[in-house]
Amino acid sequence: MNELVIVRHGDAGPYTQPDAARELSEAGREEARKTARQLLALQWQDVVIWHSPYVRARQTADILSQVLAGRSLEVAGITPDDHPDTFIRRMDRDDVPERLILVSHMPFVATLEARLTGNQGEPFMTGEARLLRTETIWYPGQAIRVKVMRPL
Repeated sequence: MNELVIVRHGDAGPYTQPDAARELSEAGREEARKTARQLLALQWQDVVIWHSPYVRARQTADILSQVLAGRSLEVAGITPDDHPDTFIRRMDRDDVPERLILVSHMPFVATLEARLTGNQGEPFMTGEARLLRTETIWYPGQAIRVKVMRPL
């Protein structure tokens, strides 16, 4: 069984140029902490968190890794402008953990979930996490959404 938690980064500050440099607001940091506390209930060991190169995604991943005692790694191909199909193909490789947390952006996160589950894409609120599971490899339409965690 493979599990993936897709997380949208916490609330970011005002728009800047370049967009990749935007940092989390204080509200965004709190959203990340609330989501991390909910993720503790999964009781995952050796947590691996992949995040986009954007500052706000890295900051969110850092907060998650502190709370979950995990390790975060920056990966390419998961920015707002990237296409999830490329990432899905990557997930079928041997070096992808069976349990993974991914921190990225809209619209990438909603499109990724839609492709993996075969459902319509639903927007993520900032800091929201969704747990997907598949009994097979990560392939379009094969996953189910198990849980939604909102930083409320």
